This record gives sequence, C-alpha cells and structure tokens, in this order.
Amino acid sequence: MHFYIFLDFDGVLHPAITRPEHRWASMYVLAEVLQRRPHARVVVSSSFREFTCVEAMQAIFPTDLQDRVVGATPMIPIGAGDVRLPGHHREVLAWLAGNGASDSSWLALDDDPDRYADGCRQLYLVDPNTGLTWADVVEICGRIPNLLDPTFESTDEQLNDLAERAWAAVARTDNTGPG
Repeated sequence: MHFYIFLDFDGVLHPAITRPEHRWASMYVLAEVLQRRPHARVVVSSSFREFTCVEAMQAIFPTDLQDRVVGATPMIPIGAGDVRLPGHHREVLAWLAGNGASDSSWLALDDDPDRYADGCRQLYLVDPNTGLTWADVVEICGRIPNLLDPTFESTDEQLNDLAERAWAAVARTDNTGPG
C-alpha cells in the first residue's frame, strides 16, 4: 500500500523567496522523510507542473528517489469540480480518483493554507520563510504510518545523527555542506 505526499515546491523545498543558488535547499530534508517512509510516493502539486513534464521534475530529486515521484496533479479550471474545495485540494482528490487511489492515505506539504479546505487534516503547513527543516522530518514522519517499524520514535540523538548523514549525502552530491 502506498502513501502519497502531494508536494508544493516554492516555500517547501526552499524558502518562497530565494536566490537561484538556494533553490532546492530543503531537498535533503524531504529525502530523509522518503528514506524513512519507503512506501511513500510523491505527486507534484506545485505550479512547476504547469510548464514542465514529470520526468523533468523527477530530475530535481536525488537519483535514488526519482522513481518515487509518480506524477503531478491535474490542473482543474476555476469553477470545475467541487467548488466548495480550494484548487489544490480539488486537484489532489482528482489525482487520487484518476489513479485508482481514492482510498489511499495522503499528506500535502504546502506553505499556503488557502489551497486546502479549512481544517484539512492532510495538510502539513510548511513555513514559507524557511522551507522544510529538520524539525519537520520528525513531524512529517509522525503523520505518515511507518509500515516497517510502527514503534519508531525519534530522539534528539537520532535527529543529530540524521542531520550528519544528510549533510554527508549533500556533500557527496554537490560538494557543499555546513561551514
């Protein structure tokens, strides 16, 4: 059984207002979530889907996670579908229905609460000033069932180890890191 993460880019994978060299700065945080939850699949809900193909969006991700990006939400015209729901929420439900996954669990990672129904329990709101952070890893993983180890609970020591492993992975791919 798959769990779907509906992913916005701006404000989630990097701060909403960022310089080009800082684009995708939080990808390593999302990568850790995906490593911890191997049954989770990513569906792009970002406006990037409006002008690029799924394969180009997959290329943004680390090579070993590219196959976890399984699609992009459809663009539903204003006024179409259930107009009681905001746009992204309608698009998520349309993607799930169109892919035979209406009964699947899902979580939207977004920086704009107005894109989903008030009180939407499947919305994880990211601070648009920072994008995803290490604190979000623990919170997000807590909202995605762990099919491999349902007893997993994080500690500060595990979070520090997580940060060290992520920086090592980043350094291997782009020769940057802390300091």
